[in-house]
Order: sequence, then structure tokens, then C-alpha cells
Amino acid sequence: MANNYGGKRPGAGRKKKDAATRVLNGTATAAELPALTVHGDLCGNAMPPPNEYLTKQSRGAENRGREIYEKLWTWLRERDCHLLINPENLQQYALSLARCEQAENAIHDFGFLAKHPTTGQPIESPYVKIAQKYQKQAQGQWAAIEVNIAERLRHYVDNNSETTDPMEIILRESAETAHKRRNGG
Repeated sequence: MANNYGGKRPGAGRKKKDAATRVLNGTATAAELPALTVHGDLCGNAMPPPNEYLTKQSRGAENRGREIYEKLWTWLRERDCHLLINPENLQQYALSLARCEQAENAIHDFGFLAKHPTTGQPIESPYVKIAQKYQKQAQGQWAAIEVNIAERLRHYVDNNSETTDPMEIILRESAETAHKRRNGG
């Protein structure tokens, strides 16, 4: 029955399959396929040097940004994912995590309560909100790193796998590869 309105009705028609399903089924177009092609051994690349802002200290507080960056780079390299990530993303994550740690240390040093500047009443320490802000920022940056890896390597996901999480599959397979390489197998 016509209702005198033209055009497609919302929700009408067959539902579209997502790009990941089309890639796995082999029906994806060339534009939907990942642009990543890897040739040869990629294990010989050195870690890009971290920026200076990861090591600067403020009033005697240690900034562990460089240490976090180097540990994360090593962890990703062991899983053969280090070439899929922009080093600036890793540096921003390391900086956010280091600042969160600094705020947590200030909370331990000064406590959860502070004195209101005008009324003198106890209030929540500003370091609590600072720590929460940087923790949320670090979690968002880590999620972006995971999405980046998962999207670039989505075509490696096997249909017969017991899990459908591409990040879990990639990390498990790359950890097994790294283990075999270290043990000469």
C-alpha cells in the first residue's frame, strides 16, 4: 500500500555483510583488502629513538616514559607487530602512562584529600582527577593501537579458529612464531 512517500524504507532489504566477512569469504573488492604486503624477514629493524619529552623530569619526579616505550616496543617486536604501529602512537601511550604513574605517586605522597583554598574544607585531591584523566587517555591510546594492528592484519584471521577476535589470534600466532625463532625451531 503506497503512502505517498518515495524512496527506500529504513531497514528494508537484505542486510549487508561486514567487510571482514567478505574478506574471509573471498568476495571482497580490491578496495576493501588490506594494503599491507610483507616480503622477507622483518626482524632486523631497530627501535626508533624516542623523543626527548619522554625523559624530561619535572621537579624531581621521574618520568618513566622512555622505559615504558622501550618495553612496549620490545613486547610488540617479540610478537612481530612492531612494524604495524606508528612510533608516535607508542610514544603518546608511554607518555600518558608515565604521567598517570606520576599522578599516582603524588596521591601516595600527599593523600586523597586536599584543603580547599578559600574555605579550608577537605576536598578531593586534584591528583586523583589528573590520574584518572591520564589513565583514560592511555586506555584510549592502547585501544587505538590494538585496532590498528587488528585492522591491518584482519585478513590473516582463520575461519576455523576457536576465537573470532583478530587481535587475540594475531598475538597468539606471533608469540608462537617468536618462541620458535628463539628456540631455533
